[in-house]
Amino acid sequence: MKTTAKNINARTAAQSHTHGKWLSGLIVTAAALSAAGIAQASEPSVVAHAVAVPAVKYPNPETELAKLADENAYIGKTRNYLQSIARYPATRETSLLQPQGQVSVWLEIERDGRLIDAGIARSSASMPLDSAALATVRRAQYLAWPADLFPGEARRRFTVTFAYGKGDAK
Repeated sequence: MKTTAKNINARTAAQSHTHGKWLSGLIVTAAALSAAGIAQASEPSVVAHAVAVPAVKYPNPETELAKLADENAYIGKTRNYLQSIARYPATRETSLLQPQGQVSVWLEIERDGRLIDAGIARSSASMPLDSAALATVRRAQYLAWPADLFPGEARRRFTVTFAYGKGDAK
């Protein structure tokens, strides 16, 4: 068998494959072949390598939108519920000073609806308002999440903002 560049490429690929390795390519110049005393093939040689590519599963946009709508509905219901049970603090200080402002409270809820922890994310600069918002979050009863909501999460953190104005003080 006459040794040519084409045969060398085929043999090199086959040998590399049998040893568990594939060469990414072999470049043989005419000068290198000539120096080695090997005749050149008349047509260029190409070694093709098969590469397995895992199939990519793309999410269904309609399913993703429905899931997002369910998540937003749960979050909206939770926020609306908290707003409905929030009360302006009834202390001597609040009746005299009538503080107003917004308090952002973070809360972490377990999948079964149990409150894990809560805290002030952004203060109103009024301790009675901050305390009232935190007390609202701590006394609330939360709904358990549906099984398909927030997949893979055992607990979830939310933020709720309470707004206290002049009309709230009584």
